[in-house]
Amino acid sequence: MQANVFQTFLWQIPLPLLLAYQILAQNCTRSPIDAFFARYPPFSSYNPSAPATSEFHRMCNFFAWDEDERKGAARLFQNALTLEFNNIYGADANSLVSWQKLCSILRITPVPEEIEACRAAVQHTHVNIVDLIDTHRTAKRVKVFPSERALSDYTKKTKKFFPKENIYAGGLLRHLLRQIMNPELADRSHLDEFFARYNQFTSYNPSAPAISEFYRLCDFFGWKKDSSKRKKARERFRDALTQEFNEIYGTDAHRLPSWQALCRILDISPIPDDLEVCQATVKRTHVNIVDLVDTQRTLRRVEVFPSEVELSKYTKETRKYFPPKNAYAGGLLRYLLRHITNPGLAHTRDRSSGTPRGRKGGGSNGRGAGRDRSGTGRRSGSQV
Repeated sequence: MQANVFQTFLWQIPLPLLLAYQILAQNCTRSPIDAFFARYPPFSSYNPSAPATSEFHRMCNFFAWDEDERKGAARLFQNALTLEFNNIYGADANSLVSWQKLCSILRITPVPEEIEACRAAVQHTHVNIVDLIDTHRTAKRVKVFPSERALSDYTKKTKKFFPKENIYAGGLLRHLLRQIMNPELADRSHLDEFFARYNQFTSYNPSAPAISEFYRLCDFFGWKKDSSKRKKARERFRDALTQEFNEIYGTDAHRLPSWQALCRILDISPIPDDLEVCQATVKRTHVNIVDLVDTQRTLRRVEVFPSEVELSKYTKETRKYFPPKNAYAGGLLRYLLRHITNPGLAHTRDRSSGTPRGRKGGGSNGRGAGRDRSGTGRRSGSQV
């Protein structure tokens, strides 16, 4: 009886509305990768149970695309891969459930109950990230490789390259791309290399804020503030901090993906598609630049402050001063040091008169690095 009533109800729905509902329902159930391939209906032999990358290459061959056409489709495919990962595992790098799901997929037993233990267990694996997606399509186990070399050979052979930078990548995926896809960078980042020079400092914690570890190093060796050893170590640390920034965000101030990565780190939503809009959006923030590096180590969100005064207080309390001048600083970092570390100075420089002016109550040396000529200015977050 109830079935007959339901059928009668369906017949009363106008056909266009019913078709629209069916299309909407179909799109809601489609995964991002299935939705990507649905954009190309002539490719009717698409197999949703086959590895996604192999299907993409098969589609490219089907349409006999030239290089430009293939690149255009590849960008959309990379977006779909990234969104698919987020759908399966989540985007929050601080979600225990997400890390436990990864442990389960990688057959790590018993699955740790603490997030740090989960991260450590996953970090020591050699696995292709595309395979973490494909396992939900193919129902095949994810292969864990015995070494980085074996993983590299497999990735090249299968062409399963995951996009290193994508506007849709969440914190969890970004962590994996650094820790698994590029294990040589994860095992020995520039900061890790710096601390490795001091092998007696065995308590070094690569997941702790970099500057706090530097001060611990100084205390461990008993270096006084003006000692030559401390000064030498400080210069090396500044180099490493600057190179680490470059490694994470790039060096080109005119590169849109770098600015979009910064927007993503700063939880700016929606992320602009225009370079100048990205620059203007980031420029309006009050953020400690050292935190932009530390977030990759600690997996903590970067705090955005409501005012320059609040940022200054935080910088002084934590002693997170970024080196104002460094031989390794790229264009992107120099821009940020000028526009974020000392926005007041940047504003005066942008005026048509062109002459930098000191701020009321203190001056600047051009990067917000410290004191004015009279020695009374405040430090604004740029020195280690």
